Amino acid sequence: MKQILIIEDEDLLSNLLQKKLSALGYGVRIAKSEIQGLEMIEEQKPDLLLIDISMPQGNGFRVIRKIKRSDDLRDISIIVISNSGRQEEINTAKSLGINEWIVKTEFDLEQVLLKVRNQLK
Repeated sequence: MKQILIIEDEDLLSNLLQKKLSALGYGVRIAKSEIQGLEMIEEQKPDLLLIDISMPQGNGFRVIRKIKRSDDLRDISIIVISNSGRQEEINTAKSLGINEWIVKTEFDLEQVLLKVRNQLK
């Protein structure tokens, strides 16, 4: 079973994603902060990370940098789901090696599920 970790502080979004992805047969865990997310990644390396960039307790860019600098973790697929659609942030994330960037205001659950499936093939 493919494992997905969601690092997101918005309960509504993380719970919706967990429910839908679990129904598709994925193992899904949720972390609410950068620190909790990094601990969970160390405990059980996920196949895919869905992460917000802006969190009250942390920064998604730091998590991405730590993952991509680690020989053991750098092959984790990463999809950013963020309130920001600023090209500067998208370019930074892409230069770090993310796979997809989704803007929350343009959030389409079916598109997100399609992107997840494509990353986990």
